[in-house]
Amino acid sequence: GAKPGIQRVGDILVAEKFVSAGHVRDSGKLEIRGATPQCPLRTSFNSLLSKDWPRKSQTDFANIRIPEEPRRPTVHVGTVISLPALIDNKERATSLLENPQTRPHKPIGGEMELYQIAAAADRHRVHWFLSKAICDFGGLAGAKNKDDQPLAAAAAADFADWLLRQTIMDAIL
Repeated sequence: GAKPGIQRVGDILVAEKFVSAGHVRDSGKLEIRGATPQCPLRTSFNSLLSKDWPRKSQTDFANIRIPEEPRRPTVHVGTVISLPALIDNKERATSLLENPQTRPHKPIGGEMELYQIAAAADRHRVHWFLSKAICDFGGLAGAKNKDDQPLAAAAAADFADWLLRQTIMDAIL
């Protein structure tokens, strides 16, 4: 996640596009040179994403360690920063979020695999879609806590299950 205080561990991030931050020029000032592709399936899921998940969720999140008060995860839709490095440093995370190439896109989070997934999918003419759960804030809100991973994994799996079931139901009806 990119917004501690607004987002929480277990919240879902859905990429409508991403900034590839793996291609950079570092001459004392970080210049991100990657593309900003749109998710090809994002518009297909617009109506689904406006539906009432997670209240229709089948997962009992009360049985999973939740860092603050018990609640269901929230879905955040927006731009994700993708880079081939694990960020666990407040200064590095802040510099990526405030970079002139990323700031206008108002990133909602970051991850490591999307650029490669999108490139491979494009080569094979396959559509892609990214949803993931927040398990940390890349150093923006303190050190990572491995105890948060079960909540994030359960939320991500539950959202993917719900999304696939809704897609199948929409196709049938």
